[in-house]
Amino acid sequence: LTPVLVKKQKHMDQSLTFLSGKVILITEDVGFNYRYLEIILGKNQDLNILWAKNGLEAVDFCNKNPDIDIVLMDIQLPKMNGLDATRLIKSKHRNLPVIAQTAYGTASDIEACYNAGCVDVLVKPINKATLLQSLKKHIT
Repeated sequence: LTPVLVKKQKHMDQSLTFLSGKVILITEDVGFNYRYLEIILGKNQDLNILWAKNGLEAVDFCNKNPDIDIVLMDIQLPKMNGLDATRLIKSKHRNLPVIAQTAYGTASDIEACYNAGCVDVLVKPINKATLLQSLKKHIT
């Protein structure tokens, strides 16, 4: 018997196929939190991930990148908070879904996110299944 070389392929997480070809903007000022999301979502190599580190950058990214499909928006951000950034983004990009991510999960905090224009709210620590469920529901 001659040995056969088996080429190992990077396995794509099948639960992420709906993200293929999409562009997602992660707005997060804490590197560790960004990296956590990047590790989960990066298992789909066909997904383009952009990283904004504050609310002003997020607004700028959305204005300069019409191909962004969805935004994950942290609420506690430097320079401009996530609620103000979401309002500005939604004023110009009405159909761009913004999902809030916040450590503050009281009813009034969550209501403030929806009032700013967010389509969903994920309370930290973010659960992978909840994240994917929300993205699947809101990505176009």
